[in-house]
Amino acid sequence: MRPARVIAVFLLVAALSACESGGPSDLYTGGPDSAPAESAKPAKPEVLEWGTPATVDGKAENPVKVTPVGILYTRGDGNQVKPTQKWLVAVSLRLEAEQQPDYLAPPIDGGGFYWRADGDEELIAKGNGNALNAPWVGRAPSLLARNLQPGEPEIAVIDFDLPTAGGTLLFKTPAGDTTRWKLPARTTGTGLTQVRAALKEFGIKP
Repeated sequence: MRPARVIAVFLLVAALSACESGGPSDLYTGGPDSAPAESAKPAKPEVLEWGTPATVDGKAENPVKVTPVGILYTRGDGNQVKPTQKWLVAVSLRLEAEQQPDYLAPPIDGGGFYWRADGDEELIAKGNGNALNAPWVGRAPSLLARNLQPGEPEIAVIDFDLPTAGGTLLFKTPAGDTTRWKLPARTTGTGLTQVRAALKEFGIKP
């Protein structure tokens, strides 16, 4: 075979091989800085199931683990102790600083706990209505002045005056991050010992 034909055949074979393999443009030739990006981490659920722990930022932006562990509904005694709407509600939370001492920022600092009805965008802050007149307030541990320590979980109780059972519990940080939990529509869980004792003293059934 003449040299010219040999060269032509070689170029034809090389061209066909490049087409079958997708060509040089399909090959990754970049350096470390141009490597393909890793897939994004899956986003956490929009609303967590009841009892699911979540890590939120404390006032000083240190991580704090928050776990809702109990909820109690009562209509009061119909006289001095009663909600302005339908239910006085106590929600017990298990709180623990994960690395450094910290506490959960209150609404005055741009944070705090809120409640929202299903299908509604309006938020109701803890302590609304007659919530602060509930028998357990001042007896059950609250969020006030709580300096949480790593390795020392504590229980705190937050109080609501709500128009309906169930809904969503929200915690907001001053930075605008929001964590949500689905609330049970009936009394359940733990961390309510002082709440129950106060109701019993007043002769009120949950």
